[in-house]
Amino acid sequence: MTDILNVEDANTGDIFEIHFDDGKIVTTAYEHEKIHSGDMFFHSIVYSGVGNGASVYLGWNTGSHQEHINFEVIAGGAVDIYWFEDSVFTGGTQHSAVNKNFTSTNECESTFYQSPNVTNQGTLILSRYLAGGNTAQTRIGGSGRTYNEWVLNSNSSYLMKITNTSGSSTIINLILEYYEEDHD
Repeated sequence: MTDILNVEDANTGDIFEIHFDDGKIVTTAYEHEKIHSGDMFFHSIVYSGVGNGASVYLGWNTGSHQEHINFEVIAGGAVDIYWFEDSVFTGGTQHSAVNKNFTSTNECESTFYQSPNVTNQGTLILSRYLAGGNTAQTRIGGSGRTYNEWVLNSNSSYLMKITNTSGSSTIINLILEYYEEDHD
């Protein structure tokens, strides 16, 4: 038997449901709840044939809602990963985010641009080396991801730059998974 207790937040007036199943409190991870509420989004871009020493870029502008993000990079060889804030870019191919709840009509406020024209990379906030070999003989590929989310500023610009250092042409996959707060 499932019972529901409604609790009101004294500061905001919001109502929260606490579910009980046979006397036990039923809990759900917050990120999982964001999927069900239609506030979790996903992006995956594959860059193929990236030459040695070449860089690929993804720029995005956040909307008015706070964005909580994790990212993953998968590459066929060694790459350097750079993440910037307060970037200046124009153009590029606009990409739409996928809502992880296919029944939701919520849309992502952020706008994403593949291969934008970068005039100012901005402030470097993260740099990482993704090992994967750096010669045609040792290039084995690799992947890396953030495990704790980053909370981004609203109405801000960000730029991800990934440089192939593998010694030959490779494939790079950039994956972003994020939710936006207060998307009601």
